[in-house]
Amino acid sequence: MRVARRVEPLPEEMASITPFELPDSECPKYVEFLRTALEHALDQLAPRDRLRLGLYYAQQLTLAEAGRVLKEHEATVSRNLARTRHAVRDEVEKKLHGRRILLVDEVDDSRVTLEYCLRELLRHGPTEIAVAVLHNKRKEKRGALPPEIHRYWAGEELEDRWICYPWDARDIGRHERLSRGEK
Repeated sequence: MRVARRVEPLPEEMASITPFELPDSECPKYVEFLRTALEHALDQLAPRDRLRLGLYYAQQLTLAEAGRVLKEHEATVSRNLARTRHAVRDEVEKKLHGRRILLVDEVDDSRVTLEYCLRELLRHGPTEIAVAVLHNKRKEKRGALPPEIHRYWAGEELEDRWICYPWDARDIGRHERLSRGEK
């Protein structure tokens, strides 16, 4: 149903617009840093913990299915996954302490989720956090940017209307056809 709400094709002048680029030219360096920190944290895990993560997240097995592969009860798989997630998070957080973080989101709507994420990140002692959103809805916000946030970029300011992003579509092919005005 949501797919049908936005069916008009993009205006001609939008065809020449290049993708949104962050003003911080060092962004790829920070993405690489985060990838490296996560890779390092995963390398520190025991092989069985890496296997458990792979079965559950990469292969998307249920707890019971992963348990059958590992010969563990599903409650044990669940407990071990929780322990492993904490270990990975703690290791990555050690690497993030004192660093600059860029939080990216597609839309700043009520700002409640954005505020929650920023407050959680601030708990880990970064030097700076900046925010980049693709769309900012012009409306009264229920959440607020914490005072520690000094850089905020929005790719586009929009009225308060429903946005149906392509990744929200149940049938992306149908969504593409509708966006071109086809049936």
